[in-house]
Amino acid sequence: MTGLSKFLLFAFVIIVLVLGGLWLVGGKPRDFRTELLIDAQPADVFPFLYEPALRKKWVDGLRDSKLQTDPPVQLESVFMTKYERKEHPFEAEETIIRFDVNEMVSIRSQTPTAQLTLVVRLEQAGEKTRVNYSVHEALHGIARFQAAIAKSKTQELINGEILALKNAVENRPNRISIFDDATADEDGDDE
Repeated sequence: MTGLSKFLLFAFVIIVLVLGGLWLVGGKPRDFRTELLIDAQPADVFPFLYEPALRKKWVDGLRDSKLQTDPPVQLESVFMTKYERKEHPFEAEETIIRFDVNEMVSIRSQTPTAQLTLVVRLEQAGEKTRVNYSVHEALHGIARFQAAIAKSKTQELINGEILALKNAVENRPNRISIFDDATADEDGDDE
């Protein structure tokens, strides 16, 4: 074996080891959490966790979400959801995997680059509602490499979303029905 052949073989082995290490490090599932208090009762907050028209008011980049299963929204309901975020637009198949009225919603979101499990828990806290928001993220494909070398923006994203949820709930005009917002969006009368 010539000196050049040995060098190329050595370089190849190093590249394979580096890429393998990045793949393993970037592929490790990650968890993100945040919580806050909302000045509203859990029954007033709960519809914002699953109703598409209300989710659009606080979920970053959510542009369209169509129910693929029979109404009403419930356990095992499936949505095709379109997002437009700064990085790029993408679609996700979202399935409600836990639905405890006025207490908790858990949604599994499958995108081309990740599987996310979003869990939002509500607890009565006096006259307010404590909201615990967590995201479990498992990346796929090239996103695994990117995650190994770049700082995740997921924590920043969920911090912004939970504040947007708080604002959407607390600044919502008093209405007779919580579903008036959904009707207004469908009629094009959204704020």
